[in-house]
Amino acid sequence: MTFYVDVIFRKRKLAIEIDGRLYHNGAEVFETDRWRQNLLVLDGWCVLRFTWTMINERPEEVIAMVRDAIEMLTAVRL
Repeated sequence: MTFYVDVIFRKRKLAIEIDGRLYHNGAEVFETDRWRQNLLVLDGWCVLRFTWTMINERPEEVIAMVRDAIEMLTAVRL
């Protein structure tokens, strides 16, 4: 099965999704996103989700969270 993820760190199995209200407003997209995330998690991936507002208004916190996830996944997979 092929998935399209917004940002991916393949070596660390970290997937980042950016959820916008306009695109993710429809019921089908909402459902598909949940199936995809569940399948990724079951395959050992860490999935972080951010909204455009989070990225736009609090970019330092988003970056810190992504860095924390990379550090955590690096330690776990050594």
